[in-house]
Amino acid sequence: MRRAHARCSQTVAESPTSPWWVQQHWFDWVIASLSAWLVGGAFVDGWAHTHGKVDTTFFTPWHIAFYSGFLAVAGALVGALLCQVARRGTWRQALPPGYNLSLLGTMIFACGGVGDLLWHTLFGIERDVETLFSPTHMMLACGVWLMVGGPFRAACRSPGCCQRAHL
Repeated sequence: MRRAHARCSQTVAESPTSPWWVQQHWFDWVIASLSAWLVGGAFVDGWAHTHGKVDTTFFTPWHIAFYSGFLAVAGALVGALLCQVARRGTWRQALPPGYNLSLLGTMIFACGGVGDLLWHTLFGIERDVETLFSPTHMMLACGVWLMVGGPFRAACRSPGCCQRAHL
């Protein structure tokens, strides 16, 4: 059975071993939507830190908004990874092009999240601008940047879909 991919006007065979770009359009939108949740949670948490809305505990509604967004993005990435490994039997092409760095971002974020819990337990909750310079918050920001960049990297790597402008 053959099917034309609407985004790139290319034809490929539909099978369990089809290249990712046949199915990638929906995956890009899922990750982009979940990334909006993650970034929104980060803004809410940042607002709470800069407006004195944090207390002495790590488990706040603002952290829940932020970390639940992470769990949603990480769950989608890891779920897709495991599903594709089961279908294809290989780790090399388990994620669409551009998403391997997003997976690295989930690992960095997870380490930063554990570190953030320990940091807040040992040193307390930051307030105002010092929130930006916490080592664990920088680690979380790096992880978010890599995760959220997945759909953008994927768009630039899709075959025939990303035309570079010549200046």
